[in-house]
Amino acid sequence: MSGNYNSLQAKIKEISPLADYVPCSAHSVNLVSVNSALGTPSNPFHRQKFPPWSARADACKIFRESWTEVHKELVTIENDTQQKKTVICEARSIRLKLERFETALITVFWGCLLERINATSKKLESVEIDITFVIELYEALIHFVGETRENFDDLKIKGEKLSFVQEYEKDFRRNGKRKLLPGETNTCEGMQQKNGRENFRINTF
Repeated sequence: MSGNYNSLQAKIKEISPLADYVPCSAHSVNLVSVNSALGTPSNPFHRQKFPPWSARADACKIFRESWTEVHKELVTIENDTQQKKTVICEARSIRLKLERFETALITVFWGCLLERINATSKKLESVEIDITFVIELYEALIHFVGETRENFDDLKIKGEKLSFVQEYEKDFRRNGKRKLLPGETNTCEGMQQKNGRENFRINTF
C-alpha cells in the first residue's frame, strides 16, 4: 500500500497476525482493463481519463443504438448554413469518422467488452463476495476477453450491420508508389503488405 495507507498491512498484522492483506478485486480489474486498452498501438483511449466502467458501457451502448440518428444529425448540422464554420467543420470531421468501417468495428468490440467488464466490476464490489467467487469472476472475464479476441469474424459481421460501408480504409486509400532514385532498390519488393483487415487486427483489435 502507499500514500495515506502506507504500512497499514503491517499495523493490521500487529493487531491480528492471522489477518492477510487482500487487494481490492474491483480495482485490480479496472487497472488491468485500462492498461490493456492503453497498451494497444492504435486505440481511441490514449490521453483520456477513464470514468467509471458503467459510464463507458452506457455511453457506448447508446452510441451504438443511435448510430443512424447521430449520423443524420451530423449531416443536418453540416448542411446548416446558419451554423458557424467551426461547428460545420467539426460536424463533418465526426461524420467522416463515423463513416469509417473501423469505427463501427471498434464500437461493437468495446461495447461488448465494456458491458462484461462493468457487470463483473459490479459483482466484485458486492460486500458479500468471497475470495473464491472473486477468482471465478477473474477466470470467467479472462476467458471472455480471449474468446472475444478470437471471434473477430463474428464482430466483423456485427460491424457490417452497423456501418455505412463494408470496406477498410486502408483498402481503398492505398499509398502511391514513390519513384525510385538511380541506384536505389525497393527493399519492400516481394514482401506482402498487410491488407486493411490484417492491419486493423494487429494495430487496433
